[in-house]
Amino acid sequence: MAGTTTLQDGSFSLETNATDFYIEVSFMGFTTKTFENYTVTNGTVDKVLLLENAQALNEVLVQGEVSQTIFKLDKRIFNVGSDLSSTGASALDVLNNVPSVNVNIHGQISLRGSQGVQILIDGKPSAIASEQGNALGTLTADMIEKIEVITNPSAKYDAEGTSGIINIV
Repeated sequence: MAGTTTLQDGSFSLETNATDFYIEVSFMGFTTKTFENYTVTNGTVDKVLLLENAQALNEVLVQGEVSQTIFKLDKRIFNVGSDLSSTGASALDVLNNVPSVNVNIHGQISLRGSQGVQILIDGKPSAIASEQGNALGTLTADMIEKIEVITNPSAKYDAEGTSGIINIV
């Protein structure tokens, strides 16, 4: 058994001392052709033509995915949607997985070690995220699209001296 590859013009050379052999020609995207009956003239075999092996696809699905973390001038955005580690988790578990955010066992959220964090839901203050009735544990990860961490809030957010803002979208 011997093999070879073609030159740039498609020709190839293969030597054998065997008297009983067959020739098999194959290339990716073409049907394999086997020659058992061939004529050797002056040590060469005639041209070999291969047929395309085309297959029609029923459907092609192209999916795009957003990067897990996006850094912007005034905030960092953490996309939760495709994060497998947050499957079945609560909003507090998801927040605890966000870098620089900590959630203690009582559900208190701190940003870079400071607990003066303003929590927003869809950009607005909410009773769900308040310190008194911290019900973020009732939100599940599949309800959250992304978490925005704003460590240097602009006047637009009316931050009132907080150490930062966490916006749950």
